[in-house]
Amino acid sequence: MTISQAGHPRRSNAGFTLLELVIVVILVAIVMALAVPRLSGTLGSTGITAGTRQVASMLRYARGRAVMDRLRYRVDLDLDAGEYWLTCEEDPIKKRGAFKPVGGNLGRRRSLPGSATFGEFHNGAKELRSSRDEDGSIRGDGIVFYPDGRGDPARLVVQGREGRRGYTIEVLPALGRVTLREGTEDDER
Repeated sequence: MTISQAGHPRRSNAGFTLLELVIVVILVAIVMALAVPRLSGTLGSTGITAGTRQVASMLRYARGRAVMDRLRYRVDLDLDAGEYWLTCEEDPIKKRGAFKPVGGNLGRRRSLPGSATFGEFHNGAKELRSSRDEDGSIRGDGIVFYPDGRGDPARLVVQGREGRRGYTIEVLPALGRVTLREGTEDDER
């Protein structure tokens, strides 16, 4: 601060005018308007990636539990609702083929993130587009893992709601190995 000849403090003209501040705010708004659509697309693909990894992790967990517990485990899928959950064979001798949700957190239904959906699902030789019968009840389709480590041959696609960018999860039957790759069969055509 400087002192005038009269001994009073002199005000500096340094600072921003209202017009300069308005121009800066407008420029920031333009940059944000351009960046937000790109950012939302990135966030959507992040949800698809996360959802795919969660499903693959549950499949790997089911295989490990099947070997450890010497029981059949199945990851059930509701393709229409984008949900999946872990089930176990109740009693392989008395109720062979009857699966029930496992106890605790893993047996509850989990949903894919908002931007992700299940695409096609091949379980063995059959392709399923829906998990519901004509009356709306869930059919109980899923991927089974056996006590010897094998798994049902399966291919499951997780993709965006608009069918964009997807991942393919495959279960190799002889080893029950779960693989994950970017892209779908439609991408390769």
